[in-house]
Parts: sequence; C-alpha cells; structure tokens
Amino acid sequence: MSKLNVYIDGRILIMKRDPAPNLNGQWVTRHYTFPSERDAERWYNNCRENAIRSGVVQARKMVHGIKD
Repeated sequence: MSKLNVYIDGRILIMKRDPAPNLNGQWVTRHYTFPSERDAERWYNNCRENAIRSGVVQARKMVHGIKD
C-alpha cells in the first residue's frame, strides 16, 4: 500500500510517496510552488479526493503546524 504525505506551508507543497520498485527503494520528494495558498489548497484537496477514491493511499496535511 502506498502512503501519501502532503504538507502545505505557505506556497510550498511537498509530496512524499513510498518508492516504486524500479527506484531501488529510494524515496521520491516533489516540491510544488503555487501562486497563492488557495491554489495550493485546491491542489491538495483534488489530490486527497483522488487518493481516497483510489483506496490505495492515505493523505494528510499540515498547515502552519496545525494537523487536521
């Protein structure tokens, strides 16, 4: 099962996923920059909806150090 951790801090979002077998066990980190926090929230919400719909990942976020 893959796990998706999403962190939103201002305009930067970092996504880490369990590695694919062809990456030799290395973690993948992607950094995204958005023009506004609203755009970052929209991206996160779409990502989370897709994650829940697929049933194979768990999603969470931290905004300004507050977990929900």
